[in-house]
Amino acid sequence: MLSDTELLKDRLYTEFSRLPGKFNFKSNTNFKTAVHRLLHYSVSSEGKYYENLFPNIDSSTSDFPWSWDDTTSTSYEGIPHFGRFYNRQKKSTDKSHKGRICAHEITESELVYNCFDCSADETCCMCSYCFNREDHKDHNVSVHISGGSAICDCGDESSWKVHLNCKANSKVGEYDVLDLPEELRNNIDVVITTAVDFFFSVQVRNILTLPISRPMFEGSLNAQEIARHNDTIKNFPDDPELQYVLLAWNDEFHGWDEAKACLKQALSGTRGPSRTFTKLSQEIDNLGYAPVLVKDKIEELLKPCQALQTQKGFSNIGLTGTIMSTKELANFVICDQIIDWLDTMSKHPDVRISEYVKSTIISIFEDKYEAPFTSPEPTSFFRSNSSIGLLTKDYKIPHVSQTGLDHSTPFSLESMHTKGLKMFQKAEDTEFINTERTTRLQMLFYMEIRFWKSLRQKIKSFLVPIFTSNSKSRSVFAEQILEILPVLEHMNSIDDREYELTLLEHFRLQIYYDPTIGTNMLKKGLLSNVFFSCLHLFSPDGQTNTNEFVYTSAYSSFASKRLLHGYTHTVTGIKTLTNFIKPGTPELFSPDIFLAIVMLLKMFQNTSPLRHCKECW
Repeated sequence: MLSDTELLKDRLYTEFSRLPGKFNFKSNTNFKTAVHRLLHYSVSSEGKYYENLFPNIDSSTSDFPWSWDDTTSTSYEGIPHFGRFYNRQKKSTDKSHKGRICAHEITESELVYNCFDCSADETCCMCSYCFNREDHKDHNVSVHISGGSAICDCGDESSWKVHLNCKANSKVGEYDVLDLPEELRNNIDVVITTAVDFFFSVQVRNILTLPISRPMFEGSLNAQEIARHNDTIKNFPDDPELQYVLLAWNDEFHGWDEAKACLKQALSGTRGPSRTFTKLSQEIDNLGYAPVLVKDKIEELLKPCQALQTQKGFSNIGLTGTIMSTKELANFVICDQIIDWLDTMSKHPDVRISEYVKSTIISIFEDKYEAPFTSPEPTSFFRSNSSIGLLTKDYKIPHVSQTGLDHSTPFSLESMHTKGLKMFQKAEDTEFINTERTTRLQMLFYMEIRFWKSLRQKIKSFLVPIFTSNSKSRSVFAEQILEILPVLEHMNSIDDREYELTLLEHFRLQIYYDPTIGTNMLKKGLLSNVFFSCLHLFSPDGQTNTNEFVYTSAYSSFASKRLLHGYTHTVTGIKTLTNFIKPGTPELFSPDIFLAIVMLLKMFQNTSPLRHCKECW
């Protein structure tokens, strides 16, 4: 017999899977409402804990769900706000972070406070919520307006020489998450885990925008080939309500006018949507994709898809287009709403619930990723040969070559001189990164290039700061991402349509400026990945006879602009990280690190635009 936990997990996953069909695969406002109702009801134990979850709302009102069927009821259709009882809950404005690092992203126009008497180094700062003037009387304090790249270090003991009395923490009393009912805490664990795993099960199938899948949408399009890569089309071909949709995707390469021109060409000769090209372009820019056409048959979308991607007069490069079923599109919307719900729960007015939700999110993402309830077919969704961007068949992350030391040859200065760059070209003895487990956190970063713009922005602003909210989780965050850093930086520099949105930017900001993590990662043997990742990225332009870097690409192309972005952030990241490494740390002279530093110096020794980077070493 299944336990209550297993029953809840299975029922919630089943409801997620059935939800699109209950709304005839229409991803409208009521569909989004149903996702939130489903999640809140799942946590509540059939309404038992509504008073805990919604302390300021009368749960006896008729728009609260009291059964599984109630969660997807459409009786509230057309009635403004009815059914969305959760919107009446006020989000917490509390900025306290007792026992955690604040990690508040200080956005543009917010004030940043630096106290050079109290801080461990000049990069340590505080936000306006934490800065307590009483702590810093007659100190050397600087205040400036954020440019959007500052993270509050309040609560991080390694960032301050003295104990600080945080202003935000002074406004809250003592609390204990264990005061929450055990059943409620268990429900939160199960629901968040199930929701996150459903999110990943959708993204495992979301491969159509990856470079490996692009050939099927270029040249002469084939409906059977597209269906082979679409799980829903393949498994539900005769559903009378199921339709097929052409999506146009955002990128960093096309401006507003080019996007409108691509859309106009795609819809030429078709009976287009009621929305104007301007509105479609705006939707693409805001959301990251937009449904351009919806048809009953895949074949009706082939020519518009081809036209969308071959815009004349603009280097013959159009927007990225994909064709999928309306069910898969509905699953995208469920993913969006799951992240929104997690954000809402992390800002719950009861600090016990908000803190428990945050700690649960941390533990779930740090844990091993398990295969979803229903695994997709390996031939369609998994890696073959050297396909970066896909997973291996056992849900592991593939590695990129030339990102490790070949230990079969004894290390010496002579062998380094004779072998040069080939010294670090590790043979591909395995197809995946050799870690004991692939965690959900690693999956999140690896799958990032599959996500759409608004989803990436939500994850960056909401989830990543939670991962770095205490010293322990920040260290685990650093370890897990550094383990897969070479493949992440490779994809961001070579394959990412929206490379400026990368989570790596936030990772570097949160981790590389930490005054202790660089030395700790060096001692754990993970810092070599930072150096070898840089070498891997630059090596295609290295001259084999001299092993020196000569940039051979033209800056004008889209691909080279993206690559240059990768070059810049990778080298700047090394510079930042090494500035905080404790001088004289013995591990600096390990073969991997020593070789990487020497090879980087040798690669750039005659490259005048990069000479200023010598200060890194």
